[in-house]
Amino acid sequence: MSRLRPSIPWFRLAPFGSGGSNSFETIVVAGQSNVVADSSTDTITLVAGSNITITTNAATDTITIAASGSTGYATVQEEGVSLAQEATINFIGIGLTAVDDAGNSRTNVTFNENAAFAWTAAHTHTVAGLVSTLTNTTDNASVQVAIFQGDRATMADNDEAYLTLRLSDDGGTQKEVARITWAAPDVNAGTSVDGRLDFSVMTAGTLAKELQLSGADLSPSTSGGLTLGTTSLPFGGVFINSGATINANNDAIITHSAGIFTVSTGDFRVTTAGTNTASVVTVGGTQTLTNKTLTSPAINTATLGGHQTMLENAALLLDPALSADGTYNGIVRGGTAGTTLAFGDLVYLDPTDSRWELADANVAAGADGDSRGVLGICVLAAGADGNATTVLLHGIVRADAAFPAMTVNNPMYVSETAGDITGTQPTTTDVVIRIVGVALTSDELFFNPDQTWDTHT
Repeated sequence: MSRLRPSIPWFRLAPFGSGGSNSFETIVVAGQSNVVADSSTDTITLVAGSNITITTNAATDTITIAASGSTGYATVQEEGVSLAQEATINFIGIGLTAVDDAGNSRTNVTFNENAAFAWTAAHTHTVAGLVSTLTNTTDNASVQVAIFQGDRATMADNDEAYLTLRLSDDGGTQKEVARITWAAPDVNAGTSVDGRLDFSVMTAGTLAKELQLSGADLSPSTSGGLTLGTTSLPFGGVFINSGATINANNDAIITHSAGIFTVSTGDFRVTTAGTNTASVVTVGGTQTLTNKTLTSPAINTATLGGHQTMLENAALLLDPALSADGTYNGIVRGGTAGTTLAFGDLVYLDPTDSRWELADANVAAGADGDSRGVLGICVLAAGADGNATTVLLHGIVRADAAFPAMTVNNPMYVSETAGDITGTQPTTTDVVIRIVGVALTSDELFFNPDQTWDTHT
């Protein structure tokens, strides 16, 4: 814009008279009334108007009329701060256009709101109720509205730039309560440039990065730094891809594949047993299984109620080879020892007190040790009369320390030594001859007591 100059009145003098004529006769100002001398000694007075100074110099007989004070334009301010008035106002900026409008004695300054602009210096704009709106009206499915960029001269991996988000605290101080950071973990243009978004929030007065998004993952900024939802604000659902993995500290890993979750590391536990027919079966607790098929289960202890149906070709499979001395399998019964018992002792159920005593082929009918009744093999040693014991009624038992060397398929008898078995049929008069089982190996006995016996004569 050209400098605005104040309007300075002009005049012309009529020809002066001579001798005693007036010093001036008439002063004419265009558009104004004439100033006419009243006498030859009349005086013309020059009065300075607004922003005009009049200076006289008697030595040179000159009068200087000059502009003063304001240059003729209103005070210019930068966001409320007045700037020094200069002779020229120069408009600079993208989207700004200044055009002289001589016909209206003015200069028109136009701001093009649709023009793209870039700030290369710090700018602060504070206006009550200010809302900034950036609009790109290009008719495309995806349009760029703004660019925020960092441009350091010595770029390096992990460079960052960020947007600060502030709010006032109750003391009126603006605090950075959140921050959005964009980072470049790799800035090598020759190989690959990698980007990452970091989200920071203030907690208890400290601003810290909490969540980060890279091209490979969405994760907390620190290990264990975030929870996924809360008890009061849970997510509506979690959807994972086929083959996805749930990994807890690398010591409990669940992997999905073709409709199956597999616990490959660690243990999966349900602490409270379900009651629905479709509930997960737990190791602990009591649950009722209905119409369930257990394939090759290993059950250590079980309590069966009601009738158990064995289907066609089903069987109770006994271990074909006991691994060591003091092992067994078969049908057992718990009870009370009537004397000190060792693993492998042959015992009978005493009818007088229902305690298990040592069986003896020499004992008369009805006497202590009578081997004519219910027989069993002690498989839980009892240290004294009255102690608990377990007795094998039918099955396989290995008792290297208690049994004699046996021959496969040979019958074994009640011995004339209390608590022992023998491979030789007793021959003493009035002794009980009763088979208690058959040898499977040299040290394994198939215990299956004959329910009949003979008395040797």
